[in-house]
Amino acid sequence: MKFFKNTNEQIKFENNRIYFKAEEKNSYFLVDIGMCDKVKNFAAVFRNDVYFQRVKTGKSINDIPTETQWLLIEFTDNTYLIIVPLVDEPYRCAIRCKEEKLCIYCETGDEATEIDEAVLAYYTEGNNPYKMMEQAAKEIADMLPDLRIRTDKAIPEFIKYFGWCTWDSFYEKVTAEDVKKGLENFKEGGIVPGLVILDDGWQSVEPVSEDRGKHQLSSFKANEKFNNDLTPTVKMAKDDFGVKIFMVWHAVMGYWGGVYPKSAEMSDFNVKLKTENHSSTMYEVNPKYSESLHFPYGFINPKKAFDFYNSYHTHLRHEGVDGVKVDVQAAIEALGYAEGGRVSVVKSFRKGLEASVNRNFKGNLINCMSCSNDHILNTLSSVVMRSSDDFFPSQPQSHGVHILRNAFASMFMGEFLICDWDMFQTKHEFGKFHAASRAISGSPVYVSDRVGEHDFDVIDKLIMADSVLPLCTRNARPTADSLFIDSENRNEIFKIFNYNKYTGVIGAFNLTSDEDLSKTISPCDVDGFDDGEYAVYDSKNDVMVKMESNDIVNCNLKPIDFNIYTVTKITNMTAPIGLVNKYNCGGTILSYERFENNLSLTVGDGGQLLIYSEKKPEKVIVNGKAHDYDYSSSSLKINLENKQINKVYIVI
Repeated sequence: MKFFKNTNEQIKFENNRIYFKAEEKNSYFLVDIGMCDKVKNFAAVFRNDVYFQRVKTGKSINDIPTETQWLLIEFTDNTYLIIVPLVDEPYRCAIRCKEEKLCIYCETGDEATEIDEAVLAYYTEGNNPYKMMEQAAKEIADMLPDLRIRTDKAIPEFIKYFGWCTWDSFYEKVTAEDVKKGLENFKEGGIVPGLVILDDGWQSVEPVSEDRGKHQLSSFKANEKFNNDLTPTVKMAKDDFGVKIFMVWHAVMGYWGGVYPKSAEMSDFNVKLKTENHSSTMYEVNPKYSESLHFPYGFINPKKAFDFYNSYHTHLRHEGVDGVKVDVQAAIEALGYAEGGRVSVVKSFRKGLEASVNRNFKGNLINCMSCSNDHILNTLSSVVMRSSDDFFPSQPQSHGVHILRNAFASMFMGEFLICDWDMFQTKHEFGKFHAASRAISGSPVYVSDRVGEHDFDVIDKLIMADSVLPLCTRNARPTADSLFIDSENRNEIFKIFNYNKYTGVIGAFNLTSDEDLSKTISPCDVDGFDDGEYAVYDSKNDVMVKMESNDIVNCNLKPIDFNIYTVTKITNMTAPIGLVNKYNCGGTILSYERFENNLSLTVGDGGQLLIYSEKKPEKVIVNGKAHDYDYSSSSLKINLENKQINKVYIVI
């Protein structure tokens, strides 16, 4: 690697890999990979706790945090380096800095499981960090046996629908009647979610402690609040309200404290009590875990992982459940001692979970609290994973940084997974702010509105007909001029970009709560939009302009504010924008064709359809009938009254 000075004879840089060979075997190594010169900026995605990730930007290698799982460095010659620490049984790796040197530590999580050689990391150098990471992901997936890139995985059905999760509505006190009340309230507002996620609070657990976080799963049956059977609740949601997908929450080993070993129903899974034992680096990063996670945990024999999940999921499938959100997954890494190591145990549970979900739920799985590379780099078939800490309604300082963390996590995780940016509440003070970010994130979109506390205008801007989402085609990532935004002060507008089938989209967000900010917007903020002319629609000001790829316009935002820009290349003097009454208007265009002087579009809902056209149309036909339109200054507006999929034919 250029600009690296290394004198460690135990490592070798070859074929974009960092190889390590020790003189003796051990279960933990801290490997010096060298000093790095000419650093201009860095961005590091790192674990601040067991379960989730954050981002740290800076200018000195000394500031790179422990538990870094993805590192981007910009050099003074404006080239880039990406380093991705690897996971390959029985070891996993991560980055830290020590004494001004970049180091990679390699650990098995089990003193009895030792190694003397490893491929520590994959690295790549170049001029475009987006293309570099895309290629890196393909090569990493080819290297690792239980990993595939996002585009090689099937997309589960639940992602297409707007959803409601019961968590922030009722927390663990949720009842069957609560679910019904929640859906009735949605229906009264004229919108019913296509997806429901019944979160924590429905399971049968043994209260082995006053601390609910230590309770253990005692039965596959629902608890008494659901009359020990989810069937009536699921049937009610689907038959009475038209819910398409009903998912439920459970922890990776049943419940927060694992499985109750004295339960007769769990006797087939060889449950034993173990105490979590995390790596020394994790206790260094977050010392509270040295005490808070030290309790008897009901641990399933890894060889029984599939049997456990399949038994549970078959039971749920027979009650009409369509999928699962599986939480607290990263706890597994601390239970690998005396079991062949952390990676071996993680692989056993991941394989069992994914096989069961594919068998019972057609892949409908949300992985959660799993932002360890042990999990990220062992996702063979599952494709959705939470990419940041929770949405915290009552923590004002959390809302801006939530968007920052998810977008940077998408630079790493997003090549292997669809990043889930978490639920939010539409009537929250910053509900619109969160809604706009989710709309263009590529993430599943589900809310946790309390009964009677909905902003149906916000929801309507998120969805199309039948609660189908106008999803972007990949994960949103920071624009090039936001890759090294100050992660602590966030004193500039943060921009993200994404793609729809026929358009690009740029989101601009003021993440601060105390000052107005300004920044420029350009079509070339969308990676790959490098030449030609573009129609750019400014949603906040309801203005469409024609721009060259490198032209700029100013964006001015108040605290915790946003704007969304839809960007479409102009070809043959036309460019579709989409339904401007939606946050992600470009995603509402389901199909678009131009032949000779005619345009044919299918759009996913009613509202105002905007198209850039340098010629006034001769006529517009909507769903087979002539239709009025407005045309002025290359702006063609068609008001579609029916809230349905509409077919539009335009003769120019």
